[in-house]
Amino acid sequence: MPKISLELLDEFLKHYALEAPFIYPNSDENNNNVSVSSTIFEQHESHQKNTCKILGSYASDFIQHANQRFTNGEISPPITLRTVQAIYTYFDQLNIDLIGNLNGNAYEKQRAKEWNTYWHNVVAEFQREGKKFNQEELTKVKNDILTAYRQKIITMCNFHPKGQESDEMDEMRAQEYLLSINQLYDSLTAYEAYDFILKKLINDFENDLWLDVQSLSRLLNTTNHSDYVKKFDEMISRKTVEFLGSTALNRIFSEVTNDKEFLKQLPLLLEKGEKLKHFITHFPDKEKRDKLLTASIYEIFNGEQNEFNHAIQNKYFNMIQNLMETN
Repeated sequence: MPKISLELLDEFLKHYALEAPFIYPNSDENNNNVSVSSTIFEQHESHQKNTCKILGSYASDFIQHANQRFTNGEISPPITLRTVQAIYTYFDQLNIDLIGNLNGNAYEKQRAKEWNTYWHNVVAEFQREGKKFNQEELTKVKNDILTAYRQKIITMCNFHPKGQESDEMDEMRAQEYLLSINQLYDSLTAYEAYDFILKKLINDFENDLWLDVQSLSRLLNTTNHSDYVKKFDEMISRKTVEFLGSTALNRIFSEVTNDKEFLKQLPLLLEKGEKLKHFITHFPDKEKRDKLLTASIYEIFNGEQNEFNHAIQNKYFNMIQNLMETN
């Protein structure tokens, strides 16, 4: 794989920013010292509304419908082949905003002519300066420009609907999910990208899970319920859990509930941990959930060295019974 220096890529991108300023609407054409990183990747929220009007039509559409498509699961985690294929389709369209399509509609054909003219002229200009490139190097530069453009569009989006409580981490994770696919778009097919990301997520998740389970087990053995639910909250909030979805949740349920101490102390844990309670209550496999809760009821009344008095037993029985009745 040929290597293009950052300085040289900088030159290409600055040159293109001057030729097609709608791509970098916040750039200063008179300031040759402006960093490409600031030109491409920094986007001020106050300018988003105006810049959407001068971006390509597909980019404007992507930005305007980002939260809707993210909310309905079309482009959001958990990762699936179908989701990656949908994202690839939108990336195909974003590319057309820059390089056009000679077989497309009038707008796409016009963009293709403009791109081809620009590309011919800029390569000729660099060659006159004594800089020579082979075809593979030029292809990489072209792909880097396209990758940078797609990245810019992603960072301009709001992926959570207005009025919905969402902290900065939610937006960062949404961007990270799409940006990870963006980095693979030029070199891998949709299936290859899905397979690559899935394997990496599973590997990272399993490594974290092993350590998490050890920590949770130690906390159960010391009946440290407050720290247990904090650790559980940390585990369930990892991005790998969000990106893997049910695959991760099933593994967590299996590992966490396999600890005998968990059954004995479950009522006390449910009292202290809202995320743990939500996790158990809404676990999709009702048969597994009810089996767990039934075993917990047994421990409340018949467990070895049972320390619950009659009033506490009834309290915990009613709590577990209510969870079992949840659909």
